Amino acid sequence: MTQAQIKKAKLYLDQLERTQGKNTAGEDKCYIAFKPDKIRDVNTEYRALSDIIRAGQTDKDTAYEQVWACLNWLIDEEPADLNEYHEAIDGEVSVYTSDLTEWLNKSNYNVHYLTEATEEGVKDGFQALILAQHRAYESIWQSVISLIE
Repeated sequence: MTQAQIKKAKLYLDQLERTQGKNTAGEDKCYIAFKPDKIRDVNTEYRALSDIIRAGQTDKDTAYEQVWACLNWLIDEEPADLNEYHEAIDGEVSVYTSDLTEWLNKSNYNVHYLTEATEEGVKDGFQALILAQHRAYESIWQSVISLIE
């Protein structure tokens, strides 16, 4: 990863923040969002990240979280090969059935990823959910990495 790419990743990460709020049930929730001043500026970086989040074939919370995770990974790890992100995604994928089924329920499109996993011959439901979530995350990470390249 070049210094220019690291600088670019930091510029994109600066568009986002981890913040605290309430979910629809009134419970405290930590989530990723655009910084309010960045939204008002409507800068190039905001537009590019916003396009990735809107284009993501999953729920918006997952898209924001994975854009955040990918940018942090790029900055923290400074990988020699930007396409060696699969291990990092493995660390993002849940290992709890309840989390995986909650993720599946968040977007109708997540069923598409589950269908892809089963079409590959994965017969174990738990493993299919893991592969499906990995695929969803991978599509977001690929978009972010393309942006940095």
